[in-house]
Amino acid sequence: MTIQIEPSETRALRRFFDSNHYLVVGASKDRTKFGNKVLRWYIHTHLPVTPVHPELLNIEGISTITDVGQAIAAQKTSLSIVTPPRVTLSVLQKYVNSINASAFWLQPGSADTAVTLWIHQQPSHIQDKIIYTGSCILVHGSGLLRGLERL
Repeated sequence: MTIQIEPSETRALRRFFDSNHYLVVGASKDRTKFGNKVLRWYIHTHLPVTPVHPELLNIEGISTITDVGQAIAAQKTSLSIVTPPRVTLSVLQKYVNSINASAFWLQPGSADTAVTLWIHQQPSHIQDKIIYTGSCILVHGSGLLRGLERL
């Protein structure tokens, strides 16, 4: 499946899959929700992942963390964001400048006009860390991971 990717998103994809660890912000224990489906994609793909949830202790047998900062303080980390846009914007504003936050993949529905406008207002080195135009890791992730050298 061919998708159109912005030049900044190509750079973000390279950074995203060059991480040592991944977070799913907005992970859910409900297997019908995308936060859970995205988490299971990482598990199935054998990528090291931690779910982020403010209350649950584990999801799909993996211990959760309550704050993104707990993970990005320790290692190069990419984040899949599966949250409402207002939460997405808050996460971006708080962590996009963190040295170990490699890249952010905003899953469909996690960005709105305000999020997109904020991204466009950022300098290019910040835009180069964010995938935001609607591609989904569940649909495109495996193919992009396999074909990364062609990006």
